[in-house]
Amino acid sequence: MRACLLTALFLFVACGPQKDTDDTTDTAAADTADTTDSGDALDTGTDTTDTGGCPDPDCDGYSAADGDCDDTNAAVNPGETDIPDNGIDEDCDGSDATSGSPDADADGFTVAEGDCDDTNAAVNPGATDVPDNRIDENCDGADATATSPDADRDGYTVAEGDCDDGDAAVNPGAREIPDNRVDEDCDGTVAVSPSSSFRTDVLPILRTNCQSCHSGGRPSASLDLADAVAYDNLVNVRSGQLSSMDRIEPGDTANSYLVRKINNTHTAAGGSGNRMPSSRALSSSNIATIEDWVNDGALE
Repeated sequence: MRACLLTALFLFVACGPQKDTDDTTDTAAADTADTTDSGDALDTGTDTTDTGGCPDPDCDGYSAADGDCDDTNAAVNPGETDIPDNGIDEDCDGSDATSGSPDADADGFTVAEGDCDDTNAAVNPGATDVPDNRIDENCDGADATATSPDADRDGYTVAEGDCDDGDAAVNPGAREIPDNRVDEDCDGTVAVSPSSSFRTDVLPILRTNCQSCHSGGRPSASLDLADAVAYDNLVNVRSGQLSSMDRIEPGDTANSYLVRKINNTHTAAGGSGNRMPSSRALSSSNIATIEDWVNDGALE
């Protein structure tokens, strides 16, 4: 009987509930649904909070969803300070900051962008530099020069007033020579000597070429050019064909109708009739003598 009891006790101990001595973590079903990366041995890869690195590509703490307008540049994000006038929108507010007076002359360029005269809209880095005017329009540090700024090497360029840069004797510093029909000093007029007079220089031309028609009892166009009355009938007397112009306006050949008639330019000024004289044109030297007389003041 004693032997039977010992046998039964042994079988109960050997076959009854056993202690789990190698279980280091609770592997119950609830553990397999672990959604946080706690470093346990059963990380199933279904974690939702494990980012594995920076929250945005440039690691500046702002993603595109957070308003980062350049997520490849850590210096550009909504938390940055915008640097004025550099063309970059560092703080992602939609525009680059500008300095207090960004473009005083409204030419599209600020001083920070290279405008060397922000009071002149014609001067900026985008302007074309005009050669030889002593102004640096394009702000490159120097005034441009023409390929040949002084072709005749007389010390004056066209920009400086040389009216014939192919003739060294013609420039603003030259001496004017009277009666040669050349404007040596480039002042816009041709000098004539004060010695020309109607009686000495002009009347002989009129006598030879014009008096046959413009004298006698019925002179042509009612203009009598006989020796005794020719001067008084010409100088400061309104033209019968063009009432807005005198026959001779002292000092002004362009507004002297007689000069226009002998040059055949009277119709362009509103006059009428034929060139004078109608039979044949005056020689160029005769025309020059009359023009010089008019320019010299139409002295008698």
